[in-house]
Amino acid sequence: MSTHVTKRSKQVLDPPQFHVRPGPAPDLHRFERQPQHWMAGRIALTLLHWAFALWTLIKAWSSRSWIFILQHVISRDIPKAIETDRARLTKIPHHLAVIVSQEQAWTNRSPAQWDAIIHDICNTCVWSSELGIKEVSVFEQSGYLKRRESHIQKQRAKAFEEYHMCSTGSNGSSVQSTPSKGFKLSIFALEDGKNYVAQVTKQMAVAVTEEDRFTSDNINVQLVDKWMSERISEPEIAMICYGTAHNYIELSGFFPWHMRLTEFINIPSHKSISYPLFIRAMYNYSKVEQRFGR
Repeated sequence: MSTHVTKRSKQVLDPPQFHVRPGPAPDLHRFERQPQHWMAGRIALTLLHWAFALWTLIKAWSSRSWIFILQHVISRDIPKAIETDRARLTKIPHHLAVIVSQEQAWTNRSPAQWDAIIHDICNTCVWSSELGIKEVSVFEQSGYLKRRESHIQKQRAKAFEEYHMCSTGSNGSSVQSTPSKGFKLSIFALEDGKNYVAQVTKQMAVAVTEEDRFTSDNINVQLVDKWMSERISEPEIAMICYGTAHNYIELSGFFPWHMRLTEFINIPSHKSISYPLFIRAMYNYSKVEQRFGR
């Protein structure tokens, strides 16, 4: 039996044809010029950065307050710093309000955190009295600080004593300080505002019906404002503390009828009130021009 082997024919493939389009010759030196373009762009970006930094520095220099804040951060001699700031501030408020924010209260502040807040309040009272502020009001919505008011007043007196004991400079000379006599610390909760409104309403009703001091036709917004401000003066500045730094105002128990004359300043720290943060708020207040609706 014969075997027939069929051989497949080999197909010869032609080589691929490449068609080169006519055009300009490739630039073989463009890769060599890329580092130069990159370097020029980096130099331009650096010059723009330094120009912006110079503009920021000039803007900050015009306010001059940042120099003092930097000195307060570096220096630990608070009595000496207070003496300098008292002479440099263009205006000092008579009444300061400290609003304890409730943003962090949802985590149920621990006793140690409340003690730290009380410590900051006492220090704020000392710094305020030394600057010439006559009254500090603390607004805390839950009423925790209100229930511990007697303890806070004792801690405040102790803070004044410790400050005056430590206010002697290293050279043995005592820094001049203003006496704390006549200084007033008040603590308010949310319920105090409601009770105060009811009390003023009752007093005005007695003045109309029994004392004949004025008639019901004489009652207007100006008269109500006068009666509401007789016992509790309106703070010129309110520091919102222990909350997240933001651009809106959180009252947290602050009396709304005091908003007409009050300058609100958010303290950019949710943990504590340091003297640099306190004095920066005072410098910001001193630069504010209050037009009182005009």
